[in-house]
Amino acid sequence: MASEFKVHWVYPPNWTGFLTDKEGWKRVVLNLTGKVDTDTEDKALKLDIDSLKCSNGKVPKRTVIEWIEWSVQGTGEVVLMWDRADYPIIKVLSRRGKTDWRYVGGKCDPGSEGDKTGDILLSCDASYDITLSVRLKDD
Repeated sequence: MASEFKVHWVYPPNWTGFLTDKEGWKRVVLNLTGKVDTDTEDKALKLDIDSLKCSNGKVPKRTVIEWIEWSVQGTGEVVLMWDRADYPIIKVLSRRGKTDWRYVGGKCDPGSEGDKTGDILLSCDASYDITLSVRLKDD
């Protein structure tokens, strides 16, 4: 059996990847799944922020992670990170858990415009099921 990795859009539901000039959101919710057999992931793209628009119609410059809920199978781990210089880590995930940063305003992408892309990346050596809420920032 081969490894299998998927990104499912929880909100906006069933998003196809295309936006009109009047569409946009304050946040997106993603469900990431991976069944690791022979392949692992290394800095795999999970959220391309250039494909999104904020509620004001602008492409977001940064993201803020509001919360993450996860289940990682086996003894391995999953690392979520931003595509910035030195790949700042969002969270290292193992076993099961939930982290909620909303009470402190979220965990903000530390990068700035021109510092790589700000996309969300994932590296893993274990199977996983992760749901995360991401707020979009245009400033």
